[in-house]
Formats: sequence, structure tokens, C-alpha cells
Amino acid sequence: MQLIPLTFEARNLTGFSHKAIISVTDTQALANGSSQNITIFPQAVTYLAGGSTYQTQNPPQLPVGFCVRKAAALVLTPFITSVSQTLNIGDAASASRYATVSLHTAGTPVLGSAGYVYTPADVANSNAQIVANFNCGAGNVNAWTTGEVEIYLDLVDFNELLVPLEPSIKALDILGTNYGG
Repeated sequence: MQLIPLTFEARNLTGFSHKAIISVTDTQALANGSSQNITIFPQAVTYLAGGSTYQTQNPPQLPVGFCVRKAAALVLTPFITSVSQTLNIGDAASASRYATVSLHTAGTPVLGSAGYVYTPADVANSNAQIVANFNCGAGNVNAWTTGEVEIYLDLVDFNELLVPLEPSIKALDILGTNYGG
């Protein structure tokens, strides 16, 4: 799975900040089961733990105040099996919080529902991770042999808006109006 921050030009044209690309190679790496998750954001971190040993840290939780303003999905190549398949974009509290997409048909973008801001309860209950939940009626999602989907997200960390901006209003007071005391 690739998570790609979009350029400023693409952000202005589409209103999305990130694109995730998930292919059949990613679903084949999942465990057996008819419903499996791939964490989109934040992603797990793999690091060198010493010598040539790599360890993967579980994905962290999104911070309180982090917002998914909108989501969309576009199936580029259908995931073809004999059973119905869906992709839910959501989190641990609500697997389809942002969008639900049929994986059988390519070419039609699906725009998801309105956004969500993560709360202290979401973080405390380990619900603050954006996931792609792949479902098939029967069988295993890791047995699929074809398919690719792009997931578009507009992600905003409202905590960044709370950081004081420099220079301060006092420093910008070129008119002598004494803003800010």
C-alpha cells in the first residue's frame, strides 16, 4: 500500500490531500479471512533494531482533533472473484464511516460521507486509525488475484491551527492601533 501526499496543485483541483493506492498484492499479504483491514493512516513504522534486524511498530493513534474531512474511492482494476466484494473506508469504531465501494466495477468514483474529528474517547478506545476494510461474502480476501483501488482522503490536523503564528499581531501593528494590548 502506498500513501502519497498530493501536490498543492492537486489539492487545489481535487480538495483531497492524500491518495492511497491498494493493489491485490496488498490483499494477498493479509491473513485468511473474509474481512480484513489495511491501515491507511497513520502507517506502521519499520526501523532497524540493531544489526540487520528490522522491527515494525504498530501504527499509532491519530491525535485528538485530527479530522478526515472527506473520502472517495476509485476502483482502477476490479477485484474479481465469484462472491460480492466491498471496500469500507473507516476506522475501528465504524468500518464504513467514510465510504463503501463495490470492488466489482472499475471507473466510477465513489464520494463518501461527511467528515469526522477524532475525540479523546476515540484515541482512548484505539479507534483513531483510518482503515480500508476489505470484505467478501465467503472465502479469503488474500486469495484474490486481480485488483487495484485508489482512496482519496482530505486529512487535516486541527492541532496545527492552535500553534501561535509568528510574527504576532503586536509585531504587525504598523498602523499603531495597539492590537493585542
